[in-house]
Amino acid sequence: MNIQVSTFIFLSILSLLAVLSCIDVFKRIIPNALCVLILMMTLTAAAFADHTIWSEILVRFVVLFIPLIALYICGTLGAGDVKLIFALLPIIPFNALTDFAVYTVFFGALLAIFVLVYIRSTPAAQYRTVPYGVAISGAIFVLGAQGKLLI
Repeated sequence: MNIQVSTFIFLSILSLLAVLSCIDVFKRIIPNALCVLILMMTLTAAAFADHTIWSEILVRFVVLFIPLIALYICGTLGAGDVKLIFALLPIIPFNALTDFAVYTVFFGALLAIFVLVYIRSTPAAQYRTVPYGVAISGAIFVLGAQGKLLI
């Protein structure tokens, strides 16, 4: 893929993730429209990449479907978080899925601590949940900085 197209797509995805993170922090919702835009961008990136193996992308979706739905049913992840992860899967290779999970959990733990401190200092806090879209986005930023994404 042309380096300029790749850079444009990657920066577009990062911009969408930044907007999504702000919305998640202030409204605790991840808009479906942003997930669809991110999915379109990641599929476009995969389509333009020289080394894309579509069956591997399909396998990533299938392998993560049950665990992510189980986390949603248990109340650990919101539906928007699950949709966001699925939207990002085309650019996360198999060998980076563990790193993605570790970074997401790490950033999620930091956010949880911050939310707990905020709730204790503000008893009338409007939101008592962790904006996990921020943690997911942070993991993508780190993987991108490390060059581990398929873009």
